[in-house]
Amino acid sequence: MNILVIGAGMYVTGRFSSGPGSVLATIGEVSKSMRIDGVTVVSKNDSSREDVFIAVSEINTILEIGLRVDYEALGENSIEKLKTILQKKEYDCGIIALPDHLHYDFAKVLIENSIHCLVVKPLTPTVKESMELIALQKNKNVYGVVDLHKRYDQANLLIKDAIQRGQIGKPQYVTVEYSQRIKIPTIAFAKWVKLTNIFQYLGVHYVDMIYFMTGYHPEKVLAVGTKGKLTELGIDTYDSIHALIIWKNPGNETEKLVSQFSTNWI
Repeated sequence: MNILVIGAGMYVTGRFSSGPGSVLATIGEVSKSMRIDGVTVVSKNDSSREDVFIAVSEINTILEIGLRVDYEALGENSIEKLKTILQKKEYDCGIIALPDHLHYDFAKVLIENSIHCLVVKPLTPTVKESMELIALQKNKNVYGVVDLHKRYDQANLLIKDAIQRGQIGKPQYVTVEYSQRIKIPTIAFAKWVKLTNIFQYLGVHYVDMIYFMTGYHPEKVLAVGTKGKLTELGIDTYDSIHALIIWKNPGNETEKLVSQFSTNWI
């Protein structure tokens, strides 16, 4: 299997964190049970090359494997360079781990080239873009998935199982409070954070978890955000976002569930 990874930031290489990231490490783990012929990582700047090879070296040492990874810089005209790369080599699948606002354009190229792809959450910042990608994916008959990996946390699977078995009754309300360190918007995502927000980037995990655990559908949404600390630092995005979502059971619409989310970056 040949895998194309688009992006070389924190999630791929562990940049600005204490480990080698998630994407390459996961591919390395998979290589123990499935043949991985090669991995190509591409991103805009050649400066990411060192981050990639440092991460791969650490992963190979920890897992005692010999994962082979190449790197290629896309440059300023990234989309056209990606198309050229796809003409030179066949890839079985692609993983897109880029800033939110870039997901649509790069996923579209992969799908148009009939490449199965995984996109980190959120799929796209807008519903319109997501629906267009879904329509294209169906037309091209390729596998497309969003990396909502909280579904596979053991604790979350245990909760889902307890709900489905009726061990804790029918859920009536859910409260979620989640925060990330301020270095995420100020350092790790500083170049593009103004184009996203804490709920779009992180809160979506827990919205998905409610759907995953219960099968309920969202009916009404109310959200408010606060600004202050980050704008003082010259970053025009929300410090925190608070959302109220009312869900209904599609099998019995009289059954409701209320969820409250508080997410912040400060």
